[in-house]
Amino acid sequence: MNRISIALREFLKEETLEIFNNQQHQFASLSDDEEIIVVINECGEENLYLQTGTEQAILAFGEWRKIYDDTLEEIDALKYDIEQILTNQSYVWTIIDAPNCIVGYVSDQGIQYLTDTNEFGWNYQSSNEFFKTIAKDEGSQNFLFWHPGHQVIEPSQFLM
Repeated sequence: MNRISIALREFLKEETLEIFNNQQHQFASLSDDEEIIVVINECGEENLYLQTGTEQAILAFGEWRKIYDDTLEEIDALKYDIEQILTNQSYVWTIIDAPNCIVGYVSDQGIQYLTDTNEFGWNYQSSNEFFKTIAKDEGSQNFLFWHPGHQVIEPSQFLM
């Protein structure tokens, strides 16, 4: 077990977790110091996944992915992001217009876009081109909250 896993297990001790490592045959490709921590979502659609190692951790929720280093500041940032997801203070926004897709992580600090889904660098605040295309092609959008019954969306930011 690595120090990120130790910190996250302590931080998430009140949550229902499943832990996977290379001792389970389906996860044999993980290194000895890697774990996958799954935070079970008992009231929503998606679990929260954390892959940890000695040098970094990856947070995955729905289509969103973010990498954190093993510094104390980054581990604190990871804990903060997890807390924001678990309390519905942040969520994942996915806009789909085949073959285009943008995945964003919406928090009180604005929207971060998943780089490999935003190859044109579109930003809902600075470019309407993508949104006009979606509206014309009858594209769709999805809002992924930890607890769907308590979602709060700022409608002025999104397609209507």
